[in-house]
Amino acid sequence: RPGEVVVARLSGGVAVVRFTEDAGSGVKLALGRNREARVPAGRVLLATGFVPQNQEAFEEFRARCQGVASEIDLSEVWDVVVDDGETSTLHELAELYWGDGHDPARLAALALHLEESTDYFTFDAGGYAPQSRDDLESLLTRRNREVRHVVEAQELASALADGHLPDAATEY
Repeated sequence: RPGEVVVARLSGGVAVVRFTEDAGSGVKLALGRNREARVPAGRVLLATGFVPQNQEAFEEFRARCQGVASEIDLSEVWDVVVDDGETSTLHELAELYWGDGHDPARLAALALHLEESTDYFTFDAGGYAPQSRDDLESLLTRRNREVRHVVEAQELASALADGHLPDAATEY
């Protein structure tokens, strides 16, 4: 419906925007007060069913979605479904995470989170597939190593700025 809030993949990433109209081979989306984009319909991940009365209500909805998305931790849901290896829909993951208590804002938040954080799930043929245990372990090991390297580089730079070498040199 015109004005309905949707979650869509845009060139800059996934976003909460408003649907304006069908545009032949795609859809038109309102990105802001005076900006629109035309995207293929398949890039719309979720139609929320929520049509805000005004721009302020839309901004509040979007802010709520972004706030909830930043607090989501899917590690327990991943642990439940990883051994099945099956693809889950957004609604199925929301059910596992919140139980019956998910509303359009929470669904949109989950869609944002899943698209921005691919640690536990990856998008696969219309759903979200859990990362394998080995892939997740490799990802976390690599991320921890990168963080450790950043800290080690900062410690070295700080020591050199103070005019001395660090007490213990690291392999990195």
